[in-house]
Amino acid sequence: MIITHEGQPVAGIDVAKYQGRVKMPKLLPDWLRFFAFKATDTKKVSEQGEDPQFRTNREVGRVLDIRWRPMYMYLRDPALYGSMASQFAHYTQTVGQLQTGECVMVDWEDHDVTLTDIRDLEHILGVIYPNRWVMYVNDQNPDMVRWLDENVAAGSPVPVIHPNYSEYGLSEAERWDAAVWQVGIAERTTCPEPFELYPQAVGIDVDWVLKPHVMDNVCGRSLWAWDAG
Repeated sequence: MIITHEGQPVAGIDVAKYQGRVKMPKLLPDWLRFFAFKATDTKKVSEQGEDPQFRTNREVGRVLDIRWRPMYMYLRDPALYGSMASQFAHYTQTVGQLQTGECVMVDWEDHDVTLTDIRDLEHILGVIYPNRWVMYVNDQNPDMVRWLDENVAAGSPVPVIHPNYSEYGLSEAERWDAAVWQVGIAERTTCPEPFELYPQAVGIDVDWVLKPHVMDNVCGRSLWAWDAG
């Protein structure tokens, strides 16, 4: 079965505590091949920075063996919430070793996170999780645009997940050579299938994987990714 949102194919979802607790299906839905879920956010000090649904979501992904499972860290202003090194240290302590099918997803939405901060984080990622991470980013500010431009010019060494909910969303994702396009926010009336997994959710981000081979590599489902570290 192929499900769609506003006419576009959907291969998976992006969730956090806001969608509530997942309802484990008896069988893996045949449309669910991409499953991104939040791991950490250092702003949430009351939760020690860990998303309260992270462990449950991770276990569901493992049991169902969902093909691509990015686990994301939401980056925050280093002046307020600690350096990239400290934010990432908390992420590694939470996530630990990656399993087959998993990868790290850096969620860059905070405008106070600069390109310099991202460069610092890239160096750390290259040591801890080489070739096993993706960047969720759009063109909201000049630093983000510069990063995207440089990534494309270099041959897209970092797979990109690009959100754009406009009618030009797909062309924008292709402009940045994105591996995954976040199509939009599904509602029950237009795209009910994800809500069978998250009955409490009001809306769920839905995604279309444009480059399956790239996601296979970064999620450790090929010899190339394992050989590279």
